[in-house]
Amino acid sequence: MTSTYKDTVEADVRIGDGVVSIKRKGSSEIVQAKVLSTEPAKDGEATRLWLDRLVHAKHETSIGQYHVRGAFVTEISLND
Repeated sequence: MTSTYKDTVEADVRIGDGVVSIKRKGSSEIVQAKVLSTEPAKDGEATRLWLDRLVHAKHETSIGQYHVRGAFVTEISLND
């Protein structure tokens, strides 16, 4: 039996002041998570954020233009 899960999810990811909102393509649900910590790049923009919950399934590696990983909280970063 082969898996039909996708590791990349099409979604609109919005990073606000202390919160991240994710709306997956084909769904009306918006998932929100609080930002626990950020790692800024040299230009001051956040390149990596840690969220207070999981916003991805265990097989997913990208949501929108962001790389995601984590087991209890989500680490989200811009894809290279």
